[in-house]
Amino acid sequence: MSMKLAKYASPITILLVENEDIEAQLIIDAVKNERIREGIQWVSTRQQALDYLNTKGQYSDAVRPDLIILDMNLPNMDGRELLETIKSNIKRSEEHTSELQSQSTI
Repeated sequence: MSMKLAKYASPITILLVENEDIEAQLIIDAVKNERIREGIQWVSTRQQALDYLNTKGQYSDAVRPDLIILDMNLPNMDGRELLETIKSNIKRSEEHTSELQSQSTI
């Protein structure tokens, strides 16, 4: 039902913070609605995420995301630490975030 409603809503921009290529592609593929899929911006590191959110460097023209999907198992910085950094930035306090945590078990 939400996918049908999304067809009539305005397109949204999603920032995906995921360091694993396969998992990022699964998420991108799962978002089938064209109006959303075109708005997924993928970064793979904590620093890229911060640069994107603060429109620095190569992300100087970045569009403010409506939703952030955040991998909680990022290397070099726990996803929770990054989430706290994002939340503490008043400029970004209105973003909606979704925590993502996967574990592979073989």
